[in-house]
Amino acid sequence: MNFFCRKRVKPLFTIAGFSAGYLIAKNNPDFTESALSVINALLNALKEGSDEEVMNALFREAILDLVESNPPLQMNLLAILDTIAFDIKAPEASKFSMTELKAMICSFKNGLMAVKLEKAQ
Repeated sequence: MNFFCRKRVKPLFTIAGFSAGYLIAKNNPDFTESALSVINALLNALKEGSDEEVMNALFREAILDLVESNPPLQMNLLAILDTIAFDIKAPEASKFSMTELKAMICSFKNGLMAVKLEKAQ
């Protein structure tokens, strides 16, 4: 399925990314701009050819920051992360393929942008 990003990936990854981005932007609009800067940095790292291990570490760090910086949304975000088998309490991060990471990151950005578009209308 080609959902938000170009390469084929299970829809669950794109839905989880979009849902998390939308949820954060909808409930904490002041956080949207800083989240976009983090997402753009992750997308640049992907574009520059960072390897899978580095990208997984960056993704985990970004998720931890999101969860810690937004306590009211923490349980919703943890539920979304559970759908992709991402446990932030696990000693080691889940390992995702580059395609899965890109799908989640692109879809997260699309979720953030959807709220911006709603407000613009």
